[in-house]
Amino acid sequence: MNTAAVMLQQSATTTARLKRSVETLHPAYFAMVMATGVVAIAANWFHLRWIAVPLGLLNVVVFAVLAVMTVARVLFYPSAFWRDLTDHTRGVGFFTIVAGTGVLGTEFILIFGHYKSAAVLWFTSIVLWTGFTYAIFTSFTIKEQKPTLAEGINGGWLIAVVATQAVANLGTWLLPEFAGYAEPILFFSLALWLCGGMLYI
Repeated sequence: MNTAAVMLQQSATTTARLKRSVETLHPAYFAMVMATGVVAIAANWFHLRWIAVPLGLLNVVVFAVLAVMTVARVLFYPSAFWRDLTDHTRGVGFFTIVAGTGVLGTEFILIFGHYKSAAVLWFTSIVLWTGFTYAIFTSFTIKEQKPTLAEGINGGWLIAVVATQAVANLGTWLLPEFAGYAEPILFFSLALWLCGGMLYI
């Protein structure tokens, strides 16, 4: 087998693996964005910029890669995406996308001082939160065949709370950017925070 054939075979194998990775992408992978962002923000609070900045930049890359893979999954593997969205054990993992978006937006403010980027992420997180909240819980409710409580509910459901309050938290950090709309933003953020509390209860 010549070199060109070997390279072609390796390329085909790599492409197949990439497609498989996109198709089977777990919705909760955005938890990496959440975790990395929390560590970066904590480091920044302790004035450890040499830790916060690299982690913040890494998080931007991780978020971008996962976002591209998720969009590709929606476009090329919609049935796999929908199957996860309506699954009692995996569906709630999509809320890590909302929480990760909110945490990344908070990073942009606290670590990089980019309020406009954070605002874009905030509006994105609101749209995602609204879409996932209604889609996931509605699909769970109207599903004909449901698992038992022991099988269907797990600790991952608490991500819905984290996602809701991540959106609320980012909204409060954006007040300096939208000073003229402070009251409605505070009201909206408080309402979301309380909604997250009710989900927890």
